[in-house]
Amino acid sequence: MAKKSLRSGLASLDWMDEEEKVKKPKATALKPEPKEDHTVKRVTLYMPDEMLDKIRALAFWERKKIKDVICDGLGKYLASKGEEYVDTALEEYQKSGQKK
Repeated sequence: MAKKSLRSGLASLDWMDEEEKVKKPKATALKPEPKEDHTVKRVTLYMPDEMLDKIRALAFWERKKIKDVICDGLGKYLASKGEEYVDTALEEYQKSGQKK
């Protein structure tokens, strides 16, 4: 069998305008802008597989992002400790110089 010539394949594009022939640059993924009232940091968490499965299931069921489910839970944990307790812990943490 003879090889096909691919050189003539572009001739079928002659009907296109010159602007359409120009290859458009690919869209690049943009990082979401953090909200003005606070910054967002990426973190790595280790947790039991069962817990992660439940978090993923809740996020799916409630049509939320996994990070939103985790942030909701951590927000409730902080609220349960009380503002004064959390503020004291934060102040002591910052004094210790461990904040990067």
